[in-house]
Amino acid sequence: MPAKNKVTISVRLEPALARRMKKLAKAADRSVSWYIARIIENRIDIEESQIKAILEGEAAADKGQFVDLDEVFADLERKYARKNKRARSA
Repeated sequence: MPAKNKVTISVRLEPALARRMKKLAKAADRSVSWYIARIIENRIDIEESQIKAILEGEAAADKGQFVDLDEVFADLERKYARKNKRARSA
């Protein structure tokens, strides 16, 4: 009996990837479908987060809210110098 509120989607996988998925599912005593759903959900979460950050960054840049690249490098050099100084004195 099909699960309620679920959508079936077909996907074509390379045989080696399908074998890996089956092996993973068997080792964890889970279904292949369960793993595929989790993997897709996790990847979508990552993609959504990245797209959101990009759009927020673009909007900030459009408003002039950004740091000059030379300032970024100067800040990194200061932080690196402090870290090295602490490491040498320890």
